[in-house]
Amino acid sequence: MHETSSAVDRIPHPAAISFLPVLTPKDALRQLETRAEALKTELARLESRAAEFEFLPRLFRIEIEYLHSQADAELRWVLALADDLRTERLVWNKAWVRKAIKKLAQAHCADGEQL
Repeated sequence: MHETSSAVDRIPHPAAISFLPVLTPKDALRQLETRAEALKTELARLESRAAEFEFLPRLFRIEIEYLHSQADAELRWVLALADDLRTERLVWNKAWVRKAIKKLAQAHCADGEQL
């Protein structure tokens, strides 16, 4: 029953989020939509696995339950972020990113630390 790993598990999604500023909002939206589809596929796979092992007591199915919960939470977050991009509640451009980085660097260096 330990075969619960999938391609979704191997994608370093939190690390990928840190690269959003180098993408355009349109590209970020496209990547989030791709991620959402992968998560939907993973949720369906986990639901199928859970059904296969439904005869077992819950204690022995808890790993699948946990993975499903994590994928479901991530999917809801990804869909909300995608909606923010679609409705332009979250926007940026290259000039804004450069300005923000410069301001952050100045604040960081003012604290006596070097980047």
